[in-house]
Amino acid sequence: MRSKAEILWSYDDLKSALESLHSIDFDLKIIMVVDAIDESDVYNRNDALNFLSLFSSRKSRCNIRLLVASRPEIRPKLSIGKFSHIILQKENKADIRIVVNKWIKSFEQSLDCDLLWKVGEYIVENSDGVFLWVTLVLRDLEKYITRGGYREAGLWDRLRRLPRDLGGRDGFYRAMIDSLINGNDQGRDQEDKKEDGQRTLAWTTFPKRPLLLPELREALAVPAQSKSMDPSSYNLARNRPNELDRGILSLCGGLVEVRCVPYAGELN
Repeated sequence: MRSKAEILWSYDDLKSALESLHSIDFDLKIIMVVDAIDESDVYNRNDALNFLSLFSSRKSRCNIRLLVASRPEIRPKLSIGKFSHIILQKENKADIRIVVNKWIKSFEQSLDCDLLWKVGEYIVENSDGVFLWVTLVLRDLEKYITRGGYREAGLWDRLRRLPRDLGGRDGFYRAMIDSLINGNDQGRDQEDKKEDGQRTLAWTTFPKRPLLLPELREALAVPAQSKSMDPSSYNLARNRPNELDRGILSLCGGLVEVRCVPYAGELN
């Protein structure tokens, strides 16, 4: 619920405020960063790009430097004329290749290296410079490979069917959530995994600080409120999840990761 004293800025209010910067009577330097323009409201996107282009090019005592970040498919209008265009996928390609090569080497002892290098090259060429997309793809393939029994044709089919975008109805995040909801297994074990995945997401999303793995183990060992149980007979030790650091990936589909800290795994 919003406070009555809170002032909400409309789109037109913000444009008017920015325009007023050109009316100042003293020297001022401003650097403006507009991130993720591709995720903005489509209705106002073109108008905003036109406004920013004209706004930053006006002559006044306010010197404005403008940086707009966008996925390549948007092709922002700021890339034409006197504005420089940095193609992120070209700048990041070498670093993304390092990440992919490191992932390949982790499997070199047990898998077909030729296949892995071809898969890695496909990922690098289709990443569009987005590290997060690469990370999610590598995690998905790692989960698929470590199950065992996979075929080369099946691996390629899975790789090519993975979403190219992160958000949206058909994006990567939606596919990950659908996979957690639907699953491939049936029965009580799958229902338990769904519940543990939901509770893990809740526990890691809302705490004041990142949780440690031992803390999450204890939280998951306690039965959900929806379950009826007798506290006098409930065995907490037998209900603590084992090898939770490995199980996080299958429980949460890559939405939660374990980071190493000096004393225990930290969840993000």
